[in-house]
Amino acid sequence: IIDLSADDVLSSAEQHLGYSNVPTTVESNTADLEWDDAAKNWIIHKAGTYEVLGVVILEGGSSLVNLNINLEGTPVLTGAPRVHSSIDPLEHTIRAIFTAAATDVVDITYEATSANTVKATTGSSGSIKRLK
Repeated sequence: IIDLSADDVLSSAEQHLGYSNVPTTVESNTADLEWDDAAKNWIIHKAGTYEVLGVVILEGGSSLVNLNINLEGTPVLTGAPRVHSSIDPLEHTIRAIFTAAATDVVDITYEATSANTVKATTGSSGSIKRLK
């Protein structure tokens, strides 16, 4: 489990959750997987079925944001929540269950779909667990 203890910096480009700060690692079972803070992703150590849950609080001036759970850089699930500068930050949830092999990389990304910017704010979190 990771938890943002500081806001990400506003960006219009695709960014990994926690890209501009050091998320707090609440718990990590390093036998199955580990958080790579330099790359902002989880590295799978044990093949199996995994569940990823992202609770992302988005703020910015973009109308729509692509929110993804990625396996090896390819989205396994994409959401497109609305974000607007005149509305307080909104919490968006994304969840996927999929199989992964040892050494696979999993991450959560977000990207503004216009030239406007967006950021994940403090309190956003991501978790992954091996189901079997």
